[in-house]
Amino acid sequence: MISKSPDRITTGVVKISQHLNLDVGKATWLPYTQPSFDSEPLNCHLNVLVQIGKHGGFVQSGWYIAEIPVLNLVEANFHSVWLDTEGRLVDSTPRQDNEE
Repeated sequence: MISKSPDRITTGVVKISQHLNLDVGKATWLPYTQPSFDSEPLNCHLNVLVQIGKHGGFVQSGWYIAEIPVLNLVEANFHSVWLDTEGRLVDSTPRQDNEE
């Protein structure tokens, strides 16, 4: 089974957020946005650096939360997204399973 982005804040998401000392109220769902280059799955940190080299902006690091509801499993993966020059967060790293 493949983990997926939760479509709501579940009890599991709250628990893992508390464990990581995160404010779940500040969680942001970001869709995948195809960048102007071929970004690579599982390589978010490098993808963001390439994006910055091409268009400016900054790295914003945080956590990607995913779950497998039927197994009652929630996971957190350290993740980076691009903070563009307008102050918008952009996730330019595709998921291996093509989840948006």
